[in-house]
Amino acid sequence: MNDHNDALKHSLDIAFAMVVGGAWLKVLPTVSTVLVIVWYLLRIWESETVKNMTGRPITNKDWIDTMTFRRVRQAQEDAQQK
Repeated sequence: MNDHNDALKHSLDIAFAMVVGGAWLKVLPTVSTVLVIVWYLLRIWESETVKNMTGRPITNKDWIDTMTFRRVRQAQEDAQQK
């Protein structure tokens, strides 16, 4: 299922790149250009690289794993202190 989503994302990226090219050649209106720029900015913001740079979890599962790891580590430290 994830491969299907990636293929859809790549297809949309290609389509939006064509929209940017069309707007650059003054074939399409400015509104479509703004929408495409917003789309690309959102894609960049949600990329794994930017998430790592900003300290955000990559997926909900990663967030859950991180929180579970922190709780287990805290419990181990508490047990050692007793």
